[in-house]
Amino acid sequence: MSFSGFWNLYRSHFKATLKLAWPIIVGQVGQVMMGVIDTAMVGAVGEEAVAAAGVSSSVFFLLTVFGFGLSTAVSPLVSMASAKKDYAETAGILRGAYRATIMVSLIIQVLLLVMSFQFGLFKQDETVALLAVDYLRIISFSVLPMILFLSAKQFADGLSFTWSSMIITLLAIPMNAFFNWLWIEGNWGFEAMGLNGAGYATLLTRIAMMAAMIIYVHRSKNLHVFVFQKPKLVKTFTLKVLKMGIPSGFQYFFEVAAFGSAMIMAGWIGVAEQAAHQIAINTAALTYMAATGIAAAGGIRVGAAFGNFSHTDVRVAGKAALVLSAAWMLFCGSLLAIFRFPVVEFYIDNREVQDIAARLLIIAALFQLSDGIQAIGLGILRGISDVRRPMLITLFAYWVIGLPIGYYLGFVAGFSVEGIWVGLLLGLSVSAILLYWRFNKLTRRLKA
Repeated sequence: MSFSGFWNLYRSHFKATLKLAWPIIVGQVGQVMMGVIDTAMVGAVGEEAVAAAGVSSSVFFLLTVFGFGLSTAVSPLVSMASAKKDYAETAGILRGAYRATIMVSLIIQVLLLVMSFQFGLFKQDETVALLAVDYLRIISFSVLPMILFLSAKQFADGLSFTWSSMIITLLAIPMNAFFNWLWIEGNWGFEAMGLNGAGYATLLTRIAMMAAMIIYVHRSKNLHVFVFQKPKLVKTFTLKVLKMGIPSGFQYFFEVAAFGSAMIMAGWIGVAEQAAHQIAINTAALTYMAATGIAAAGGIRVGAAFGNFSHTDVRVAGKAALVLSAAWMLFCGSLLAIFRFPVVEFYIDNREVQDIAARLLIIAALFQLSDGIQAIGLGILRGISDVRRPMLITLFAYWVIGLPIGYYLGFVAGFSVEGIWVGLLLGLSVSAILLYWRFNKLTRRLKA
């Protein structure tokens, strides 16, 4: 296909995907910016606090990703129902999502509290572990508000109303920073709570975000017709959200568990290596959130085309999202490589940690393309309700390829934390290749 033919075919899809994606991207980046600001403000307390925030956040997200998976099932289901103009179905999906979210969130919180009492299993530095346990217990209470926020957000996103969650997230950033300022170092007469202060700030901010998002969904005139019809098949959609969401949760779990395990392995090497890993992961997550925003938009557009039985548009909408993500991640990879030293200096004033983190950002720059493609692959496959095979692909890529090779390079071959990250690079690359192959295969079959 010539470039002009390619451009004529994909131009409208690029435009539609970007229009839908950019508020999601801004909101996603905003979510990560709260983590970046937390890490930077906790950095003033010391490298042990940064390492503790990193390891406890890794454990937190290790389980919370199941809630993320549930929420990502909502937008494709809603976009399909909306394409059919079945508004009783959209109302049923929303209520089913709430039920599924509450059940799964409460289970996750209980498991997090249990893990906090067994933290010694992670074999962390004693000072780091003491700080991490209290922080983990505080933020465990934010699971339910965070996942309810995401479920309501995905409902609005699936109907192409993406601005609300972006605005709520952007307003939450200064709120979180303000309460960090009050409670980490102790200002305006408050007790200085260090890392725990950041935990309480995160909890309060997530409660406020949940309340604002739910109020918007249930009070907005734009969404009234989708929400207040007599809901259809609520029990059925509760089960459907679980059926789609749990495999999606495992997809995220296998990836987050791999990166969380890498954080724990970095702690076996030393506190400086663990702090550097946390800084590099936080930075790389900023660009990854943009990719997940495009993935969400791609999944919504693929889901709508699938609901309308427009099989050609399913394929083209998915590939448009892949091209957009690849271009963005290549650009971001270049920036990470060029500006790695100013970036790490923003986080912490420790030369040893800065040098290690800068080396890790070189590897992060290399895996940007693979990370972007695998994120889009998961999103657009979810748009056609394909979640089980991608789950197995992520299991294979991270736990058969990525982590074993990372462990070998890091501890047996002696490449330290950089070896662990090379393993992650290989895992992401395998995942990207297999997910693209899967989408290409299934959409060719649809077209036929």
